[in-house]
Amino acid sequence: MIDEKSFQIICEKILLEINHGVILIDSTQKILLWNDWLCRHTKISAQQAVGKLIVNIFPEIEKNIRLHTGLQWCLESGKYTLISERFGLSPLNLYAENGVLMNPRIILGPIKFNEQFFCCMEIYDSSSYLAKEQFAREQAKKLKETQATLVETSRLVALGEMAGGIAHEINTPLGAIALRASQIKRMLGKKPVQLDKAIEFSDVIVSVCQRIESIIKGLRHFARCADKDPFIKTKILNIIRDTVLLCTVQLENHNIEIIIEGATEEMEIECRSVQISQVLLNLINNAQHAMNVCTEKKWIKVSCTDEEEFVCLRVIDNGPGVPESIAEKIFHPFFTTKNLAEGTGLGLSISRGIVGEHGGELALEQKMKNTTFLIKLPKAQTSAT
Repeated sequence: MIDEKSFQIICEKILLEINHGVILIDSTQKILLWNDWLCRHTKISAQQAVGKLIVNIFPEIEKNIRLHTGLQWCLESGKYTLISERFGLSPLNLYAENGVLMNPRIILGPIKFNEQFFCCMEIYDSSSYLAKEQFAREQAKKLKETQATLVETSRLVALGEMAGGIAHEINTPLGAIALRASQIKRMLGKKPVQLDKAIEFSDVIVSVCQRIESIIKGLRHFARCADKDPFIKTKILNIIRDTVLLCTVQLENHNIEIIIEGATEEMEIECRSVQISQVLLNLINNAQHAMNVCTEKKWIKVSCTDEEEFVCLRVIDNGPGVPESIAEKIFHPFFTTKNLAEGTGLGLSISRGIVGEHGGELALEQKMKNTTFLIKLPKAQTSAT
């Protein structure tokens, strides 16, 4: 244990050497403590200052109503006061290392001892404070821009993975349109004209065109940036259907059955639907990659349950599962089990960020029999979200 005298010496040393001004003032406004920072920035020594009235050292105090009143208020009532002259004239003659007059930030803090209030005046160089504040703002801005770029990258990667399947999805119905159109042309050139058959083939063409339109609409919806979109009440079933439509052919090409269960027309969440679709698509793509090694019948299930104030989506697959050794790492940025050409390691970390912004939770349910990712989303957004 340190003895009382040594402890007192340490405390005094801290007060004297701390990297901002510290003045201790008694109830008569006499200076009891004047630290080294003040000696450097006023050219007044502790011997010259201690025992003098604060207004004798800083006569500017009497001319500055805020500082003068704040000092009296602190000593009489024991209330904290903040005096920050960041954009005005300095209330004290303090000079920075380069000789320029400071705009100090002053905190007046009361200390009660033997039923008397003392005032601890702390003085900071506002120019330094503002420089650090500006640096922090710039770093925060850069971080936000980097995060936005990573989100965009993740979405473009997902779009790239879908591109082949979507091209096939559109080419197949285009072939059907061409076939039916040529059949109608032949029928119209023969006598008698088979109007019933022509109408039937025309209906097929209309239906196929509507399917192509829905695919393109879903692709355009997913491709645009949605981080500034408002939160809107959306049917969860529509989000699931639109997302599954974008990857149906890709899953069929890998002999994977996609199953939707539990979602009803009544289930709604207040969300940015494009972002939730991005999260869901990322989990489906991950499941597809995980099942490349499977030899048995492969399936992915999107299951939905209503849980009071939340809607829970689960993406389940019968792949090999997530090894326990990496379960804690899979949400870390840039962690991936895919080849470099197949993945960036950003999908799950970005997806968790998106769900978090919605006030929800994205997690791996490790105790389930099959690989299960849970997306838990609130039905309504709070003002804090």
